Amino acid sequence: MWLRRAAMSDQSEWQREFGQVKDPTALVSEANLFRYRPRTVIVRAAEGASLTDILRVGLAASRSGSHVILSPSEKLPEQVGQLFTTVLSPASDVDFAHALGAGSLGAFAELSDKEILNDTDLNVDHGARVRVIQPWEGTDDDLKPLYEVRAEHPDIALITDDVVGTGRIELMYMLSEQAVSITMHRFGNHSPSMDRVVTEIRANK
Repeated sequence: MWLRRAAMSDQSEWQREFGQVKDPTALVSEANLFRYRPRTVIVRAAEGASLTDILRVGLAASRSGSHVILSPSEKLPEQVGQLFTTVLSPASDVDFAHALGAGSLGAFAELSDKEILNDTDLNVDHGARVRVIQPWEGTDDDLKPLYEVRAEHPDIALITDDVVGTGRIELMYMLSEQAVSITMHRFGNHSPSMDRVVTEIRANK
């Protein structure tokens, strides 16, 4: 029941916020479009993580349309993997942290993963967003290996907040914000070509 409500929340927030292109300024002379875009996200299911929490994050991943890579600590039911772009081979918390610090998760990828993903999806030496799913009784001490990696690589964003059923929160972790500003005139004359650009951006939200 909780997962069903979470999926409904995701859909509601997608229709209200994340799937929309908004212009809060509503200026005639300039379009200021705000939207959310898909991105690559790594979900790390730490040792002892709840299957329910993994499924919940998977629902948000599926709704977002982003490239979301799951790194589990143990083999999971096949149905779970269908919610993510791909599921890497199981790895311990220490091995995952080591690979993250080394700049690549390629060691955990199967051939089928590499056929789905771009090379850059598994290459994290230029930063990454990692959504960490901890066990319910987990502590900050359990995250020490990841914190040590982040200390050396500040371009790695670790999201360690508790998993929640609210789509406004979980979907936010799966997407990037983007603002696009377009001048709607040329030398004071309205530009129809810019209208077409705005229409295209809104259509490709």
